[in-house]
Amino acid sequence: MLAVFHRHLIGAPFLPEDPQLGNSRANQDSAVEVAIKLSQAAHMETPHEIVFDRGGFALAGSDVQLAETDLNDSRVHVMFKGQISNMHEIYELYSVSEEFRGPKPDFARFILSLYIEGFADVYGDWTDQPATLLGALEGDFACILYDSGMGYLLAVRSASAKEPLYWGLDDAAGDNLVISSAAGYLSAFPPGCAYESQVVPDGHPCKCRMVNFTRHTPATRAVETLSKVDSHGHLCGLMFKSKSGRDLMSAGGQVDEAY
Repeated sequence: MLAVFHRHLIGAPFLPEDPQLGNSRANQDSAVEVAIKLSQAAHMETPHEIVFDRGGFALAGSDVQLAETDLNDSRVHVMFKGQISNMHEIYELYSVSEEFRGPKPDFARFILSLYIEGFADVYGDWTDQPATLLGALEGDFACILYDSGMGYLLAVRSASAKEPLYWGLDDAAGDNLVISSAAGYLSAFPPGCAYESQVVPDGHPCKCRMVNFTRHTPATRAVETLSKVDSHGHLCGLMFKSKSGRDLMSAGGQVDEAY
């Protein structure tokens, strides 16, 4: 599983603010080139190609579930790797359309359905979402959701950390955000965390945040991302810290920094 987004499409804590959209065709070509190069270097089996609007591209193996739909003039894509063990419990708590329920688990369509409903529960409450929902999910998984019309990205890694997920910038011009299940030169995505990025209209910088959804109150979920830069100004590592300094350790049983 590998997704590449041009910096004009997405926000990230280690990307400089740059509200200009740039040339869509050039952005797309750049994302495709980076994705193909990385997949070949990692010897990834990637039979599925996904083209995101205006400057994004993804590759997925046969072990990755895919789902997509049109929503309010947007195209929404979901890539899901792993499994959720308590889907039927979530059915009772959240608004999941009947068309997305079936005898065989389809986790990508499940996440897509929840997103379509705004992650609202059965009472129509979407307060503190998607963190509350993600904290209720049990299993081992990594997931990427992208809504091209809204310019919204959601990247998630379960607290178990058994499903690998990494992210960072491409090693060329650093113009692309890369999220991948293969490490390469990327930094580990912290377990038990979700990253959201939202494009803001009128040329303003993207809004983005990372939360530790294993914490039970919004006040304790904030995660600070610290970048490590080499002498040439290139990103070479990331560190993730929560309020206690130990939250990410307890969430996944792994170190909360990756250099």
